[in-house]
Amino acid sequence: MEYIREDLEKEIKVAREEEAKADADYQRQRADLTNTLNAQEKVKTTLEGELADIESKISKAEGTMKIKKKEKKALKEEKEALDEKCEWVDKHFEDRRSQRQTEIEGLQNAKSILAGAV
Repeated sequence: MEYIREDLEKEIKVAREEEAKADADYQRQRADLTNTLNAQEKVKTTLEGELADIESKISKAEGTMKIKKKEKKALKEEKEALDEKCEWVDKHFEDRRSQRQTEIEGLQNAKSILAGAV
């Protein structure tokens, strides 16, 4: 009977040691996992901040792009208006040039007539 009691006490002692070891392992793993979780949460927070910055930059870029598109459209319309004026000048340039040349010749003739008459 004493052997049974000693065996039982040994088993209880071994079980308590194993339980203490298992509990220590559990506490260590829990601490490691908690540290890992905290680190991951910090990374998540950092990434969320970076994402917010990037989204802000995208929003600003989209706003700038809309403004640039409006400016481009206005410049295109201005160019088209100028093209019409330039086409008119190109189309009528030779006629106007010959008219101006005729006027110049007329003025030179009038000047020489007036110079000789005086």
